[in-house]
Amino acid sequence: LTRGLEDRGFRVLPGAANFLLCRSPLKGEDLEAALRERRILIRRCGSFGLEDRWVRLAVKDPESHRRLLGALDEVVYPTNQRVHSRR
Repeated sequence: LTRGLEDRGFRVLPGAANFLLCRSPLKGEDLEAALRERRILIRRCGSFGLEDRWVRLAVKDPESHRRLLGALDEVVYPTNQRVHSRR
């Protein structure tokens, strides 16, 4: 999941919990709204004192990860103009 997020322009901080703290290439408000339309919930971290682009994503099962990464492909790069290639 970390590599997939990084390939999509996210900065992912190391962690040992069942979630990842990431800096999104999009505003947190925009990312949250677009993913909510796809029935994927994230936690914006502005209330933690962080910039709005920081979000918290749950680490779940491989199918959930594929669904999230697929949704991010649609949201972050809607015209399939990926900046980073998949590793």
